[in-house]
Amino acid sequence: MKLIGSLAEGLLREQLLRSNAALNDGSDDRLVDALRAETANVADAFVLDWVMDQGEDIYTVLVSPDEIVVVEVPRDDGEILVVRRTLADYRRGCRKSARIKIAVALDLLASRARDASRTRTTTRS
Repeated sequence: MKLIGSLAEGLLREQLLRSNAALNDGSDDRLVDALRAETANVADAFVLDWVMDQGEDIYTVLVSPDEIVVVEVPRDDGEILVVRRTLADYRRGCRKSARIKIAVALDLLASRARDASRTRTTTRS
């Protein structure tokens, strides 16, 4: 999906950046611990969806350009459930608005990779 720089995309970009910041500042230790246990790079993870269910919170997190992790975090001390899925499988059942959010998240990942590559190149010079 091609991004067009719309207002909606900008709002999604801000929301995704806030979700990444929350993961990295330890706002939800149980979620972050579950992601780290799955060897997910939390520094580059973005929460695509968050559902507050009766007994748990269900997070869908983009952890790489081709993989998502669905994490069920119970509100009590229950066991956390983690399911890994390919992004392609997840994307199949998504509405257009969710596909746009995925495209924005992938763009953010790509821009971070470009920035990291530039930083490595500049440091070597």
